Amino acid sequence: MPEILLLDTSPILAIGFRQFLKKHFGNAILHFSLKLSNLDFIKFAQPDLIILGTTKSILIDDIHLVYNVKRRFPQVPIIIFLDTRFGPTVIPFFLAEVSGIIPQNSNEISLAECIRSILLGKTYFFPQDCHDLHQIWLKNKELRSNHVFIRLSKREFEIATFLINGFKTGEIAKKLNRSTSTISTIKNNVFRKLNVTNIVKLQHLMTIHKPSDN
Repeated sequence: MPEILLLDTSPILAIGFRQFLKKHFGNAILHFSLKLSNLDFIKFAQPDLIILGTTKSILIDDIHLVYNVKRRFPQVPIIIFLDTRFGPTVIPFFLAEVSGIIPQNSNEISLAECIRSILLGKTYFFPQDCHDLHQIWLKNKELRSNHVFIRLSKREFEIATFLINGFKTGEIAKKLNRSTSTISTIKNNVFRKLNVTNIVKLQHLMTIHKPSDN
């Protein structure tokens, strides 16, 4: 029977997942933890699959959680249970080599298909736009080696992620409890490192459809 680890901040989600697994996977075992550090209290050697629930706020925290999980369980496939709309900000998850991405508002059939596929050693990216984007990513070696996630610091990538999702400088400052001038400085550093002059060009660069137009 497969053992699945769900890392998410919502205990309610774990209750729903247990019911889902019982319905679609019989005797599958679900381990639930609010954070990675709590795993020391869970008695298992290694799960067969890890599902990470993301947040709607700080995407960069989710990305670094993926890397921390992969360091602890380097051979275990990871599914990103996306708690936001699909968009170019999923690309860093491609860079982290997760096995699947699926939105939390997907139906049971799609979620079950996703889990089955990955337990069989395959990948699963949903919806179709996400699948297509992943295929482009896999086929473009130059893109993978030069993506902006490599070039920016953690904080810079965090600010860039806010910017391409429509947040203003003042809103970012309030959200991160930083001064507006500090956020402006980081924003300027992002623009300088990526050789862009405005948010539109930044959005364009942080997608992979035309990465060379910067």
